[in-house]
Amino acid sequence: MSVKSVYNFVPAPKESEVFKPDWANKVSHDIPFEDGESGEIEIKITAKTPIFIRNGHSKQDAENNTERYRDFSNVIRNGQKEYFIPGSSLKGMFRNVLEIVSKSRMARIDNKRHAVRQIMRTDGVVVDEGYELADENIKSNIKAGWLIYENGKYHIYNCGRPMKIRNTDLDGITDNAFTYHFSKNGKAKISDNFLARTARYKYENIISDDNLVHKFEMHPLDENDKQSSWVSQFQKLNYVRISEDSNQDSFYGHIVCAGQAAEYDVSTARKGEYVFKGRKEDVIASSRNRINISKAKFEDFLFLNRNGKSDELEDWGYWKSEIERGIPVFFRTETKDEQTVLDFGLTFMYKQFAWNTVKDMQPKYLTTNDEKFRMDLADVIFGSIDTKESLKGRLVFSSCKLEGQPRFSGERSVVLSTPRSSYFPFYIKQNGRNGKLSRYNTYNTGGELRGFKRYPIRNGVGYYIQNLDKVSEDMKTKMNPLDSNSVFNGKIRFHNLRKSEIGALLSSITFHGTQGLYHSIGFGKPLGYGKCTVDIRLNNLNFSLTDYIKEFELLMLHKDGNWDINELLSMANENSNLTIDQEYPELDEFQPMKDKGDYLRPNSELSRNKSYLDKMNSHDDLQSFNDSIIEQKRIENEQKEKELRRNQLKKEKEEIEKLQPYNDAIVNADKLFDNGEFAKAKEIYLESCNMYGADDYPKKQKNKCETELAKGRLTLETLAETNVFDSDSRRIIQDFFNAKKDGVSDDDYLKLKEFLFSCIDNLSGTQNWHNEITNK
Repeated sequence: MSVKSVYNFVPAPKESEVFKPDWANKVSHDIPFEDGESGEIEIKITAKTPIFIRNGHSKQDAENNTERYRDFSNVIRNGQKEYFIPGSSLKGMFRNVLEIVSKSRMARIDNKRHAVRQIMRTDGVVVDEGYELADENIKSNIKAGWLIYENGKYHIYNCGRPMKIRNTDLDGITDNAFTYHFSKNGKAKISDNFLARTARYKYENIISDDNLVHKFEMHPLDENDKQSSWVSQFQKLNYVRISEDSNQDSFYGHIVCAGQAAEYDVSTARKGEYVFKGRKEDVIASSRNRINISKAKFEDFLFLNRNGKSDELEDWGYWKSEIERGIPVFFRTETKDEQTVLDFGLTFMYKQFAWNTVKDMQPKYLTTNDEKFRMDLADVIFGSIDTKESLKGRLVFSSCKLEGQPRFSGERSVVLSTPRSSYFPFYIKQNGRNGKLSRYNTYNTGGELRGFKRYPIRNGVGYYIQNLDKVSEDMKTKMNPLDSNSVFNGKIRFHNLRKSEIGALLSSITFHGTQGLYHSIGFGKPLGYGKCTVDIRLNNLNFSLTDYIKEFELLMLHKDGNWDINELLSMANENSNLTIDQEYPELDEFQPMKDKGDYLRPNSELSRNKSYLDKMNSHDDLQSFNDSIIEQKRIENEQKEKELRRNQLKKEKEEIEKLQPYNDAIVNADKLFDNGEFAKAKEIYLESCNMYGADDYPKKQKNKCETELAKGRLTLETLAETNVFDSDSRRIIQDFFNAKKDGVSDDDYLKLKEFLFSCIDNLSGTQNWHNEITNK
């Protein structure tokens, strides 16, 4: 049986597996690559489920849940709302896929610090979170004290070891209030009301400030007392009770309440509170009890008492206004230096930082300061500001505008739980089998993050409908999504991308040219909202979609013969997720999953529909793949040659048809010429030559005219032999033919042609012309 989860992961590459293009340091916006292209890709996004992109809004809009906050992303023009998907949303969606398919670094993650607290491990509990305070030797060093802010500094005033008092003893001074509130059917009802579990609840509803300070005496417990009060074996502290008379062994103490994890009826419930020795004012009055707290330690304390980046946990919210008068804390000091505080908190078993941050658990990548560092393909294409010299991206994403009139599916409320990287059974790689293990990798033991987080596409055409009957209004989020089949149009413009880079971009948009896969975008992806297809059209690019993708694929396989993107494809295919439980786990399900050794398996393991996953594994090895690529290229080249030949034949046919009037005129002129009708032949020759301008003078026409010129030359030579020309006349005629023989330009050729016809036209007057020359 698999665990519930709305997300899963695609493994991230190690540094040795990262693809680093060798042209990374040659990228320029001013100097193009030899094979660089600039162009445009039209994209059409079709929503297959209702889709919602949150409108731009202020913090106040969100707090007041205004219409602007609930509305789909839009801009108002001429009084009308124009709905669109922002280019930044598209950029993020496609970059995430490109990082995966190009084996780029998983570097864009938040460096979060996580806290751990594991109070006890009962029988059957697998997980050991590495919580130091669970160790008896370390636990015995936990002290009690008063945290105070004075004179611009933080101090803890040491009260020594804390003590405990049973709830039955507290009932005696609170009119049975503790039992009344925390019994199985008690007023607090902490199984349904989380706030009733807090120390704040006890201070505000059970025990008043003026009832906290009493005289106490030690209370050794016999076996009957231990059984009835359930004295924790995990907190081996001395027990006290309120002193009934002022004997010499009595002492003042201050009752300190802590949170309540379970009702008293539960066998493992804590049935008691703490007592700090001494009256607060007396302890604080003695400088000998004072221990300085560094600013860093106090910041750690604040971090551990926040819920997220800023929201304070309930008990710290209650105490923080009292810090100048002193608030109760538990703390540890260095073994060899009791004046140095290691850590502190508001409960005896307080939270501690895990030894590793989230970044510590990512693959060990080279940093930008390392001389061997080289950018990955995602940074080279999309740009980076994290490198020594920031690189501007070569892509521009336009907004995708809604096509036609908006159709809304109706305003609705949803609950979206933010995935927490602190839940290591899901976020950290585990060494289990079939979803079970006996020992976890945690943020304390070390390990590696699972990879790029993705939301698997939900099966079918529907989306997950939540039962919100028992959910409070402040937990709900309202939105007004556009209906399924809404269409958005936009463009991606790119500058100076190489063929393989265009292939990488197209691969990220089309899931490497795989049909039937879906992207998801916008708000509510975990519930199935925003499932969409992306259609593209390439505008005036040099190659086809297949050519670009194959170029990228060949590049990746050359780098790594085992390159595959199966995990990505499995999460983008709705049919692969039919057997996966895509729901949010309930809050009370997380801990049992962890206790039993459950973990989140890869999506491809959970899927029973694996036929499509063989797409990238159809070749035994890289060599066979390359051979298939070469064979396919050969076939494509043959097809291109055939197409080129067909185009050439078509062009020649068109040229012949275009020259037909000229050819017919030449045939007619030839007949006239052979019959001695030179004047008519000349007229037809000139008309045929003028059918084309000088720039369009066909080569065939020129050759034909040269043939006619040769005919004219023979005729003139014959006439010259029969007429009495002097040597000068013969030389002039001979010079003309010699000039043509040596080759002349088209313009000169036309002029010489006209001269030839002039000679032909004046053959009858040759003697007069000869006499004129002779007389000169």
